[in-house]
Amino acid sequence: MLKPLNLLLQNKSIIMLKMKNLILPIISLIFVLTGCQSGNQNNQEQSNLIVADSLNDHQPVPPLELKTKTGKIIVINETHPDGLSISKVQIVTRGFTENQPIDVGETDPVNKVEFADLDNDGFEELYIFTQSAGSGSGGEFYVYASDSDAKLIKIENPVIMDKEYQKGGKFEGYMGHDRFFFDMGMLIREFPVYKEHDRNDKPTGGTKQVFYKLDQGKFEIVKDQKQRR
Repeated sequence: MLKPLNLLLQNKSIIMLKMKNLILPIISLIFVLTGCQSGNQNNQEQSNLIVADSLNDHQPVPPLELKTKTGKIIVINETHPDGLSISKVQIVTRGFTENQPIDVGETDPVNKVEFADLDNDGFEELYIFTQSAGSGSGGEFYVYASDSDAKLIKIENPVIMDKEYQKGGKFEGYMGHDRFFFDMGMLIREFPVYKEHDRNDKPTGGTKQVFYKLDQGKFEIVKDQKQRR
């Protein structure tokens, strides 16, 4: 009876040794996989932090200094206090009779700044064009006229009623993607026309132009619009 018992114990020891040799690699593999997953998670968290930092970058844009044809200095200061998608714009002047800073307020990011004398009074207006950061890239503009170089005064944009975005309105089919330029003594706003089922990147309604005329310190939209296929 003793010999079979010793043989049984010996076989049991062999089996336990084999199980130990099998378990140790499995445990090691689990630690390796856990470490890789943790590393990937840390890398993902770091990547998310980098993206978040870039979206909340509060660094100011370098000031833009311009000179009018009469020699006056206009400086545009643009900052991003709440992220890159929103700008805070301030205008500082030098050489005018009054040189008080002008707060334009919170706007979309500035796209371009230009001078033009659309009312032909011999003094250029300041045009600040902005463009939204979203997929629609909606455009807007802010205009400040020179009061005979005494100071800058704001010119209000025409109020666009909701009906103008409906069928037959001046802005029918409008979904952003504006382009602004000067021609024929007017400010022209051009945008693609979207039909009902058009994708954002594929408008099929051609382009439309809206004409802004500056007269006696006020903007008005010219009634005759132009649409091209």
